[in-house]
Amino acid sequence: MSNKLSPFQWNDVTFNETILIDGVPHITVRGIGEWLKFVFPRQAISGTLDWLTCLNDYSAVTEVTLDNGRTRKINVYPPMVFLVLVSFILGQRVERVNISSIKDAMLSQVVSFSWHFHSNSVTLPKE
Repeated sequence: MSNKLSPFQWNDVTFNETILIDGVPHITVRGIGEWLKFVFPRQAISGTLDWLTCLNDYSAVTEVTLDNGRTRKINVYPPMVFLVLVSFILGQRVERVNISSIKDAMLSQVVSFSWHFHSNSVTLPKE
């Protein structure tokens, strides 16, 4: 079964690319990068996932239908992985640029969003 990427909004958190899995929004790498306002969103998050490879154990691989009708498999990430990624990235960025007030607001949104969906979104990876 193929899914279509769609926008998702919950309170102040909005993503351009998500897929609902069992009612829980799973976000694409590009969707996370866009939310963090990276110039090259997919590359920025992919680079971070190269460092935090354990987070890939919590991703879901799903087949999506692109606008041109073709399909491809992509990884999507549940809200708790989003929380870990954002916490890590904002921690790195704050050291380079003084964005502490923005960081606090962003983390508050992320924690609320992740906590709201956490009970359905995290399963331990298979050994």
